[in-house]
Amino acid sequence: YAASYETEHGPAKCIADVRGPGNEYPESTESAANARLIASAPELLEALEDILLGAEAYAKTVTNPEYRAMWDGQLAKARSAIARAEGRD
Repeated sequence: YAASYETEHGPAKCIADVRGPGNEYPESTESAANARLIASAPELLEALEDILLGAEAYAKTVTNPEYRAMWDGQLAKARSAIARAEGRD
């Protein structure tokens, strides 16, 4: 199963070519979902980075220690996911 996306500079580019054992294209819902997820990864990363900026600003205003700890944990998860996506982790 192959998935592609439209770029701002022109036609779609294939960025996910999901194949099974033996190099065949499996006709499965899971393969299609995996290809779509991989194809949407650049947009998902950009969205998470944008959300993180706003969430970090908001978290600075949280004064309740319990809620602040929750926010700090969630922000750390987002930062870790971004680092993995960028090859820094």
